[in-house]
Amino acid sequence: MIKKIIFTVTPIFSIPPRGAAAVETWIYQVAKRLSIPSA
Repeated sequence: MIKKIIFTVTPIFSIPPRGAAAVETWIYQVAKRLSIPSA
């Protein structure tokens, strides 16, 4: 699920964060921008 989101969003934002916390924050920001309900 998470990998699918990353692969789907990466070509758009092209922001590969490093570190678990950075990845979680990045995914949260991306989901917030795309208005995706975080489950």
